[in-house]
Parts: sequence; structure tokens; C-alpha cells
Amino acid sequence: FLTLQANAQTVPPYVDTTGLIAWYPFTGNAIDSSGHGFNGSVLGATLTADRFGNLSSAYQFNGSSSKINTSLIPPIGNAARTISCWFKYDSLPHPCGDYGLCIVGYGGNNRSCIQRCKNFSLEISYTSYPPRVNVDGICIATSASSIHDTVDNSWHFFAAVYDPSYGNFHNIRIYLDGTFDTTTTVVYGGSSLVQTDTLSTLQIGAGHYDCLRYFAGKIDDIGVWNRALDSCELFKLYHSTTGCSTANIAITEKIYIDIYPNPATTSLTVASTSKITAITISNLIGQHLYDAKYNSPEVQIDIATLSAGIYFVKVN
Repeated sequence: FLTLQANAQTVPPYVDTTGLIAWYPFTGNAIDSSGHGFNGSVLGATLTADRFGNLSSAYQFNGSSSKINTSLIPPIGNAARTISCWFKYDSLPHPCGDYGLCIVGYGGNNRSCIQRCKNFSLEISYTSYPPRVNVDGICIATSASSIHDTVDNSWHFFAAVYDPSYGNFHNIRIYLDGTFDTTTTVVYGGSSLVQTDTLSTLQIGAGHYDCLRYFAGKIDDIGVWNRALDSCELFKLYHSTTGCSTANIAITEKIYIDIYPNPATTSLTVASTSKITAITISNLIGQHLYDAKYNSPEVQIDIATLSAGIYFVKVN
């Protein structure tokens, strides 16, 4: 008689399956456990222990040639999405002559600025500052900037969350180890909408550029959703727990505001990671010289009529 052994895998109970497109637990293979069949094809990556010490439960990437290909095209254009993963880098090579390593991504297929905003990759960036996580769109990126959001070579949880209501590319929400902290760091130009293309499918451990930004280290538990996960759902992913309450959610949302130029003469720009609802400009004796209502993450103010001096800007 013939005995068949099934290698069935299930999604952990702490993973919300509403809108779940793919889940890669890497428990012995690169199968998509969501049941949607977007299984990975392993090219040079090897099984290794995960963050809990479980053998053959994560993949090791060599930083020069290994990667995992899939047939999955996650949400494109300006559609809502969440991509999460766990990673642990071993080294920070310079495979492209620049300073970036791709953990997981899709959309674009080269580094030309013609494809600006067409990519969506979760990466580590390390130029003139300690390594930080960012979301790269090709010639535009948004990154975690707080000193608390630098990453060492320990295991880290990284999630990128986007919904059209958030605003532009630099309003993509980055969660690192349970904390939301995103700046308006925009590379090679101003703000622009998320416009992810279909030029490449989801790839793990490398990007789709002319140079692939191969990752050197371990990757595990990659999830892809067609919606923006909320703080409670991300809390469950980070802590691997099914319980969540407002009393124990460790995720905090920080809002960053840039006001420039300073000093200013004719105009002032106020940019925020959240929508601006009102701006007040006051002088040193408390007189309100400017009051206006807004509903935008970025505002330009004409200040040409103000006399030279020191002013306070209040942003709501």
C-alpha cells in the first residue's frame, strides 16, 4: 500500500485572517500557509532557527545571491495594505554601492526614477546614521527616524501599513518592535502618492532593482494583508498573543511636524505625519496674527505681510 504524508500548515491564532493574502511561517519550507497557494521558490536560502530557537523555522540569506521568489502581487496602486515580517541582519554589505538591504518587496523592477513610487519594499537603510528600517518606493522613501528606532543585529518586528486616508507615500506607517514612528523623510523630491506597480511579484531577501540589495541575515513570519491592520492586530503579531486590550497595547503613535524654512521670509511650509486641522501664528506678546483651518498633512502659508521678528507656530 502507499502511505501519503501531508505537510499541512496553519495560520497561528494570533494572526488576523481578515484580508490576509499570504502568510509565510517558514516552518520547514516556504509554503504560503494562508491557503491561497502563493508558495515561495527558495533560491539559495537555507533553513535556520527562528527567534524562539526552533530549528528549521526561519530562512538564512547570504547577502549575495540567495532569495525566495513568489508569484504573489500584493495590493497595487493606491490600495490599502499591510506587510509584516521578523528579521535579524548578520552584516551590512553594500551590494548595490548604496546603503540598503531589502527584506521583502514588490512593484518596481529597477532603480530608475522613472519608476518613482512604483515600488513597495521593506528595507534596512544605513547611510550616514545607524541602521534604520524604511519603506522604499524607488527615488522616494519614508523611514523611522527616532534614535529609539535604530536596529541592531537582534531579531526585530517590522510592519509597513498603508491606507489611502493616510495621505502620501511619506505617510506610510512604520511599526518597529511595537512602536509606530514614521517621519516625512522623502528622497529625491517632494511628497507623492503611493502608486505601486505590477512590474514584479513579491520577493523575499532581495529587491527587484537592477542591483538586488540582497539581505544578509535571517527572515521569518512574513504576512501580507489587503487592508491596514490596527494597533491591536499589530500588538498580537509582535507579542504572538491572542489577547489585546487598550490597557496593554504598547504601540504608541507619534506625530512628527516639520516647519521650514527657518528663518522664513515670504512663505512657510508645515508638514506632518498626521493631518493638520488648524494653524495659529502668534507674536511674543500672545497676539494671534494668523488663524486658519485645514485638512491636509502639508500646508504652505504666505507670511510676506509679517514683520521681521520671532513668532510661535501652533499646529493642531
